[in-house]
Amino acid sequence: MRQLYSGNGPMKVFWMFSGGASSLKATFDDPNNTSNGGKLYYNIGAYHDKKDAKGVQLCKAHDIPEFFLSRRDFYRQHELSHDDPDSARRYYGMLTERIDREFSPDIICLSGFMRIVYDPLLGYMPILNVHPADLAILAGPNGERLDTTGLSNEGVRDYIRMGYRRKLRGDNAVFDAIMEGETFTCSTVHILTEEIDGGPILAQSKRFSIGDGIPGMVADPEGEQFIRKYAKALQERMKEEGDGPAYLAALEMISRGHLATEDGSVFFGDNELPYCGVRLK
Repeated sequence: MRQLYSGNGPMKVFWMFSGGASSLKATFDDPNNTSNGGKLYYNIGAYHDKKDAKGVQLCKAHDIPEFFLSRRDFYRQHELSHDDPDSARRYYGMLTERIDREFSPDIICLSGFMRIVYDPLLGYMPILNVHPADLAILAGPNGERLDTTGLSNEGVRDYIRMGYRRKLRGDNAVFDAIMEGETFTCSTVHILTEEIDGGPILAQSKRFSIGDGIPGMVADPEGEQFIRKYAKALQERMKEEGDGPAYLAALEMISRGHLATEDGSVFFGDNELPYCGVRLK
């Protein structure tokens, strides 16, 4: 069993973002953050892959060291191809060395980091991500919908062996949830793995209702543009009311030494959590 954090003293959290870093922003008011007198964790630094990312101003305002590295310049200098995963691995190798040398974090958190993460960074330490959809909903090989609420990890693995996969993955998860007829959505914090949006679930936010009548507009060709605008607005709301609280819950459990993983399952102390992790109300 691998404990996600077992160190002494406050846990050192390093962030990676591409935009506004809304989940990082949520930590600024967290009483568990040492900057607010807490004793559980502190933000040790951040990396961003866009020079003008809005999250940079957040870091500067809260004295969080941040840095930018141009992936394009790195590829050009080393004559690498943008389409080759091995190029990305070389870039992440360089990035891992710098993060380790300058920050030595205990955990890495992604806050709207819009890149696929490869080894060696992926295997360097636990990396958390937040996804704007309920990753505990699966789809069967023939499109069957399965809500895994209350199911154990072993019970879900039985379905996965039958061909079930997480239904709401990818960049357009809120829009996809509406188009698939879902009436609720939520934010999911999970451990990053090689499978996109596929790692063990730690925490889920409260549910967000999809407005009355919205799912019914799916069949209307003229309704798609409105649904996209609605989905974008809902996702912005979720960043503050869903992503942040779910992330803070995960950080608290981890920094207290409560969470461990084994064979894809998550344990709180000696008790295995359900497949959906801890759900907030």
